[in-house]
Amino acid sequence: MESAELLKKLSAYMQGCEDKCIDLRTLTFDAKNGETGLSGNDEFYIFKRNTLKPKDAKTVHAMKQFCKMIKVPFTFQFRSPEYLRKQMVECWLPSLKGEKALVLFKCRRELENSYILRALLPVEFTNVSNVDILDKVFTAAGEDFKIELVLGDEKDDLVLHIRMISNDQFDAYGEQCSLSFMVTASELGAEALRVDTALFLNSSKSYILASYGGDPYFECQYEKIQSKELLDLFPQLITHLKGRIQSIRSKIQSAKELTNVVDAMATTLINLRLRKGIPESFHTTLAQSVQEKPITNMWDLAVRCSTIAKDFELNKRVKIERMIGDLIGLNFANR
Repeated sequence: MESAELLKKLSAYMQGCEDKCIDLRTLTFDAKNGETGLSGNDEFYIFKRNTLKPKDAKTVHAMKQFCKMIKVPFTFQFRSPEYLRKQMVECWLPSLKGEKALVLFKCRRELENSYILRALLPVEFTNVSNVDILDKVFTAAGEDFKIELVLGDEKDDLVLHIRMISNDQFDAYGEQCSLSFMVTASELGAEALRVDTALFLNSSKSYILASYGGDPYFECQYEKIQSKELLDLFPQLITHLKGRIQSIRSKIQSAKELTNVVDAMATTLINLRLRKGIPESFHTTLAQSVQEKPITNMWDLAVRCSTIAKDFELNKRVKIERMIGDLIGLNFANR
């Protein structure tokens, strides 16, 4: 998908979206026409529902945020009858004081006085839309990078993840590689705004993530983030990436020189199993791959792992790709 096409698509999804700062004490928990929500001032804010996937993350996002506010476990609220839900909310609302009662409602107009709740967030949440963020990314990247992957670009998705790769390839001891960066954003507060740098392997079409002291290149929870900060970030990132090519080549060479010693590789695979957040199914697939075709060096292991990572959902995939970067030492001390 071209950058202009993606921006046009996201802009279309923003039609009808509104952000309102509302005092919760002016609302009541209510139900109209089979829909559950919050009403007040002749307006009704509807919690999403999906009868086929009632616990789908996109469907229950706003309700989970609301439950966190009223300090009621989501599962209990979800399973409770409507009258009990109403009693819990009516008991909680009067206890709110001052600024704690003010909430940012991110909603989409359904009818004249009816809205679908997209998210309920603190009023400090900076409203930087996915469209604004990506517009700055594409402006900075220009013609030098192209979009390789888009995940979560449908209406009201919780997370939007874009991966871009450089048009310029470079050889690293027989490996054709490209520089890459990826942006993870959530205008609904589901995740922090995150920018990662990566190595794109042209042969396997897979990624190895770089870390900076074990963290992404940039991560921010949106609070008090400035548009200028984003505008300055991406040109600096691209310049920084290009300056790392020699260092990346050195990491690849070192990984290729670590020839396989059976005991050492067995220890490495055991250590990978100790990594938190890596799914067991990944280790099972990797073990099967090693049995079918032995691994000859650390670089071979990294490529094998990054190829397997493509089959996992986004959060798990990123963790695996970052683990691989750590494995070959693609961890830079400073920016």
